[in-house]
This record gives sequence, structure tokens and C-alpha cells, in this order.
Amino acid sequence: MQHRAWHLPNLNTTHMDVRDNGKGISPEQAHQIFEPFYTTQSSGTGLGLYIVRELCECNHAHIEHRQIPEMGACFQLSFMETWQQAPQ
Repeated sequence: MQHRAWHLPNLNTTHMDVRDNGKGISPEQAHQIFEPFYTTQSSGTGLGLYIVRELCECNHAHIEHRQIPEMGACFQLSFMETWQQAPQ
């Protein structure tokens, strides 16, 4: 598994890519992976990526799957800086 993070101060956002070295996610499956109960595993619940997306949305973040041929699965998380410093 690999990851990298970077900050774009002009957009007030921080991004993080998380990538594995597996077989990746097919284009046919990619549009369903964040749906609840969607799984390709016989022992899976299909809730993992759905819960991740819901947690991102609750925290003003965004997750998306990035299709990178022959590089495994890649997800990009984007965090908006929404906090404000308390007045002194």
C-alpha cells in the first residue's frame, strides 16, 4: 500500500491518495463501489467503502476512485479546511 498527501493553500484543501498493488477495480464495477451492500467478495458485507464515503461527507471531505491502469486501486480523499480559529 502506498499513500501521498499534499496541500493546496490557494484552494484551502488537503488531498491524500491511497493506493494498493492489487488487481484494481474494473470500470464496470467502479460506478457501484460506494453503494451500500455492493461486494465482489463472498464473505464481504459491501459496507466498507459506503461507510468511508458517508464519514467523508459528514466531515466535509470527498472520496473518489481514480482509475490508474495496471496500478491497483487508488482512492483520493480531499479535505476542505472548514475550521476557524476561536476569537481571542
